[in-house]
Amino acid sequence: MLDPKDIKISEPGHGELTEDCIPKALERLKVDSQGGTFLSQEVLKSVPVTPYTDEAKKRLKKFVEKIDVPTNITGFDF
Repeated sequence: MLDPKDIKISEPGHGELTEDCIPKALERLKVDSQGGTFLSQEVLKSVPVTPYTDEAKKRLKKFVEKIDVPTNITGFDF
C-alpha cells in the first residue's frame, strides 16, 4: 500500500489535490468498484489467466498491429 508521504501533489493547474484527499483516496482503493457484478474481483478470481508465453506475445503483437493500436499505449513490451 502506498504511504501518503510518498505521493506528490499535482502542480497548480493540473488537477490540484489537497493533502487530506490522499488518505481518503487510498481507502477508496480498497473497495471493489465492480462488487456485486460479474466483473467483481471475487468472481474474476475464478477465471484462469492465459500464460503470457512467447506464442501469446506474437499473437497479441499481430492483433495490435492489425487493429492499428499505437504500441506506445498498449503497455506491452514488444
